[in-house]
Amino acid sequence: AGDADSFGFAINDRVPLPETYCRLMTSGKVPNAIPDTAAEPTVRDLRVTVKAGIASYVGVPVHLPDGSLYGSLCTVSHTTQPVDEKDARFLTISTH
Repeated sequence: AGDADSFGFAINDRVPLPETYCRLMTSGKVPNAIPDTAAEPTVRDLRVTVKAGIASYVGVPVHLPDGSLYGSLCTVSHTTQPVDEKDARFLTISTH
């Protein structure tokens, strides 16, 4: 949901899975909350960061009742935001 056009995303666009924020987050390579992507070496040079103009990110894994990973829920912004783990906890609560 949101203003996907401002990020340059269209239906059926694809990003290679290893280059997605959500994959990096669920594999523990980046934190759940990134207030300034330019300060995070793992994501600052990703094609999706540059192309979409992502400046901040919050994401959480979504697990099935058996504990297996189903996917993720995330939000991004064109501007840096004062996000932290409390914002990630809020998203976690939203998935239950």
